[in-house]
Amino acid sequence: MYSWLRSPRGQLPDSYLAATWQLFGSYLASIWQLFGSYLAAIWQLFGGYLAAVWQLFGGYLAAVWQLSGSYLAAIWFDFIPVLFRTSSISHEFYFVRVLFRTISVPYEFYSVQFYSVQFYSVAVLLRASSIP
Repeated sequence: MYSWLRSPRGQLPDSYLAATWQLFGSYLASIWQLFGSYLAAIWQLFGGYLAAVWQLFGGYLAAVWQLSGSYLAAIWFDFIPVLFRTSSISHEFYFVRVLFRTISVPYEFYSVQFYSVQFYSVAVLLRASSIP
């Protein structure tokens, strides 16, 4: 008669134990590989979104910079030469916040003209009338 360690029934738990450990190890390796793949995909997606947001921010910053430069150039070329003209009419400049439309309101001695732009302060020219 065989002993318990040598019998086929005695070796059966060892083979089950080895198969269980092998199965657990392969599942663990698969889960680890899947986790790594998901982590790499999430990291790549985050990097793509970050690059897109950075590019969008740079585009908006460039547009705002160009817009402010355009308004500054328009003010420089349109309003500054008026200061150097010699005329009997006095000119005064004020800065007010105006929106979206052009309004001309006549008063008794002044004509107020609003040159409108979107949410920017621009010069408003008050011209004295010819009435003394």
